[in-house]
Amino acid sequence: MDAFVLNVFLAITGAMIVPLIPIEYLRTLDTNIGRFILLSLPVIVYHSLAPSSSVMVGVVVAIIIDRIHDLRPTPT
Repeated sequence: MDAFVLNVFLAITGAMIVPLIPIEYLRTLDTNIGRFILLSLPVIVYHSLAPSSSVMVGVVVAIIIDRIHDLRPTPT
């Protein structure tokens, strides 16, 4: 299987799995340490696997951060 097709499949699968994760678990990622871990995942994948894989990991991380902010908006 082509690497690009595999990466797109993983990004789509990750996007479908994120809504199934309970918000209690996602709230732990809405801290400074949690965001540092989330945003360092694409960098780690970039250096260990491939740039296209890191882009797909970045997409899933962005979906996780977006879901956190949709379900728990910051007070204004």
